[in-house]
Amino acid sequence: MLVPVQFDMGEVIFEITKPFIPDKATGNLVESTQWMVFMHKGTVSWFSGGLLLDTASKKTALFPSTDAALKAGVTFAKQCGLQEV
Repeated sequence: MLVPVQFDMGEVIFEITKPFIPDKATGNLVESTQWMVFMHKGTVSWFSGGLLLDTASKKTALFPSTDAALKAGVTFAKQCGLQEV
């Protein structure tokens, strides 16, 4: 799911998706039950984008719902200095 969000310096695109992870029993890749967010810089040239990482573990942050993933992405963009309009 692609969600564009308008900020004071332009638009950032949030891609919310379920990652594929290895099944512990078989090793085959299966779709996760949780969501991750990938940020695309859109029209904000200095915003690097990328996966939202868990600050403690430095691994991809996973969320229980699409709403939680989007909220975390918007919060991160605000921490980088963008203002939501």
